[in-house]
Amino acid sequence: MKDFQAQIGAELVQLNPEQNLTDLSSMAFVGKTVGDSKVFPIPKGATTPDGIPTAHQEARKLLEADPVPQFQQTLQATYGAFEKYLADMVAGRMSPQDVGDKLQSEFVRSAQQMGLPGFWPGRTHHPRQTRLTRSRALTDDNTQHGGAGLAVPPDGAFGSAVGRLTIREIELIPVVVPLEHEYRGSYYRMKNRSTIITRVHTEEGIVGEAYAGDEDATLQEIMDIVRVEIAPKLIGQNAFSFERCWQLGYPATYDQLRDRRVSLVALAGVDLAIWDAIGKALNVPLWQLWGGYRDRIGVNIIGGYYGEGLPSIAEEVAWWREMGFKGCKFKIGGKSPAQDAERVRECREAAGEDFVLTVDANQGWTLHQALDFCSRVQDLDIRWFEEPCVWTNDRRDMREVRARGGVPVCAGQSEYSPAGCRDLFEAGAVDVCNFDASWSGGYTNWRRMAATAQLYSVQLGHHEEPQAAAHLLASQPHGTYMEVFHPDRDPIWWNLIANRPELVDGELALPTGPGFGWELDADYIERHRVDR
Repeated sequence: MKDFQAQIGAELVQLNPEQNLTDLSSMAFVGKTVGDSKVFPIPKGATTPDGIPTAHQEARKLLEADPVPQFQQTLQATYGAFEKYLADMVAGRMSPQDVGDKLQSEFVRSAQQMGLPGFWPGRTHHPRQTRLTRSRALTDDNTQHGGAGLAVPPDGAFGSAVGRLTIREIELIPVVVPLEHEYRGSYYRMKNRSTIITRVHTEEGIVGEAYAGDEDATLQEIMDIVRVEIAPKLIGQNAFSFERCWQLGYPATYDQLRDRRVSLVALAGVDLAIWDAIGKALNVPLWQLWGGYRDRIGVNIIGGYYGEGLPSIAEEVAWWREMGFKGCKFKIGGKSPAQDAERVRECREAAGEDFVLTVDANQGWTLHQALDFCSRVQDLDIRWFEEPCVWTNDRRDMREVRARGGVPVCAGQSEYSPAGCRDLFEAGAVDVCNFDASWSGGYTNWRRMAATAQLYSVQLGHHEEPQAAAHLLASQPHGTYMEVFHPDRDPIWWNLIANRPELVDGELALPTGPGFGWELDADYIERHRVDR
């Protein structure tokens, strides 16, 4: 029994350090942070490998000696919970990690109930990292305003579920909205706008909600992947452990006989919903949680489609201006470079010199065609040329377009991973990366690309998906513009989000509500869901 206790103690001491919001579990009895000894939540009689005194002994000392009544009561409550959880762990009903998480939650809950200042779960606290005397932890005025030390936030600043968000269920709702026209790019066609709403329900009552993807034919396959391959691994997991949750879901992409993009979209929906739950638990909007560089973002509209029954370029541009847009992404690559150059020139003349103009060939041209186009639009102030070249050799070809064409290059949406984007950066192929979080596994993977892009002085765009892109790009200093479709091309963005703000000066103000902050229209969902 003694060896078993020592093993449990060692495991508890080495709780996963990446779980920022559960580090309080490793100091449930506080120790050096308040007094002057290291204390960990380990069983009676157990010692850690480096000879740290037992938690049982030190907790008793603190209970007997500490002069702060609220602190005494908090320790007593946590100690009582520890006795119960230890019994469950010895009986095999709980793991050491579960004990740590439960202790953390119990300590914070008890401290808050006692009105104990100096302890709140919005920061990482670890006895090896924090050195505060009792007087400073309890009296420092700076701590009342988020300054140095263990700050106390205003009442209600954080949700009651901080530290633990136990995933109970993952709900999926497929939505398909038929479009009034067929929309054509250089080679693709769109007749429906489709997406999947993912809801992550937690035991603590918080529900994370996000929609991601614009898939049609693969909608059912994406849902099957979530239900069969991802959800079973995440039930019971702590949503705050977002990296762990992501890694548990990532093997869904390993099937080499299946399009990896489908699995990445499945994972993205779950990941984004998990982040929405985290934001709601912390009562913080995601753009702020992810970096908070700006609270509004410029918006470009996607247009210039080929197809029957669409307005003329001049009419389309007039509508953009009327709606308050100050920039666009114009579709090219479906005609010859000379013809598309004339179409872009018409757009520039109608929009004016103060209008941001980007173009997108959707990988429709060879290197020589792309260079031909560039030579014809040198005077049109093109902000960037997106995916100019055919996919087979695009990395090298885009490097040539960037070097010889005189127009900045944007790409990244067709990459599956941050590593693929890194290779674009290393090759000198892009000025702007529009890696798509909904096509690549969600924010957890996107953030790796964003950090790498900054190291290479590459700016950030995002392929479509404004409901996520607004938060992603606003959070980063090297973010540029988010993009939206015309209401006829993306009725979901324009109708599903009930609290979508209007543009002001060509910019969108980010939501101030927690998580994504979007309110999804329940009636619209019911009218267009295809699972009933």
